[in-house]
Amino acid sequence: MTTPSLTAEEQLASCLANQQNLKRSRLFNIPPFRYTPISPYNGSITQYDLDMRRKAEILKYNKNSNGKFTKKQSWAQTVAGSLQRRTYSQTAIQYISSGGQCEDVSTLPMPTSSSGVPGPVINLYYDPAIPLYNYSTTPQAYGTENYEDNDMWLVKSDSNINSLTPTVFTLNIRKPIDKTVYSYSFSVPIALYISGYNINQISGSDVSGNFTVAISVDSVSVKYGGQPIIITQPTISYANLIQNVAGKTNSYINEGTFNGILYIGTIAISNLVLLTNPDTTYDILFNYNVEFLTQTNIYNITASLYTNFFGIPDNQVNNMAFTTTPSTVSKPPLVLTGI
Repeated sequence: MTTPSLTAEEQLASCLANQQNLKRSRLFNIPPFRYTPISPYNGSITQYDLDMRRKAEILKYNKNSNGKFTKKQSWAQTVAGSLQRRTYSQTAIQYISSGGQCEDVSTLPMPTSSSGVPGPVINLYYDPAIPLYNYSTTPQAYGTENYEDNDMWLVKSDSNINSLTPTVFTLNIRKPIDKTVYSYSFSVPIALYISGYNINQISGSDVSGNFTVAISVDSVSVKYGGQPIIITQPTISYANLIQNVAGKTNSYINEGTFNGILYIGTIAISNLVLLTNPDTTYDILFNYNVEFLTQTNIYNITASLYTNFFGIPDNQVNNMAFTTTPSTVSKPPLVLTGI
């Protein structure tokens, strides 16, 4: 079976779709672990203090370093060296014999010339209160942390999308996917949005405007790389959705705007069949139909729908009222299941 050749225009569209798919898939990138060491600078410690603390640590006496006396050499120096010629005052002997502590000279300033440090002579000092920074006797290597991806797909969705063709969610297929085709199901909460305005009708009677509206989802669309793809239409269930809504506006002779939001329930989708190649990203869209069945004493009125309806009152109005009560169906978060 030969693959049909593509025209130049079709090849260009395919390339653009692949590029757009790559951009969309980057929304789901999981960044690696980032090494963020704690800074020692707290407003009271300077770089000079930190450098001095590190120098003092490097120049400290190291009993395990080469060039030090052996035990025999230390004993020979003790019994025959200059230590035997040292004299002590009676006060010093009495202080030591009574358990007195010797003075800690480790924090006293010492000139660099005493440590054989070349260059201009400065005083070195050891301050244990300064943290030891950028000094390690056991260096650690920080490599890229391996991340094990166990998800077969990821979903990204925004709440309260007001549109007649909203992107309900974006689906990203991951590498652990175990089948080439999946049939997906999900449900989303929906709200009706009404807006419009009335102009002053001097000759009109003082009555309110009235309307009734019917809501339905005509179809579900799927886009790859921003381009629509052909799919078999899934099953759409209206069991938990109020499909007809009635309301009224402010008085027809009173000029002004009006608007309102009413939660009308959930729409359930099943049998959405998609190819599941790894790194493929799909945008899932609803194609709504909102039709005014009646409209009286209203100068102008429009309607649209909120998808993924969360965090807004179920019945919120301004210069109007809904005579239909809001749905009592719970608002489940978007959960995509597949078989």
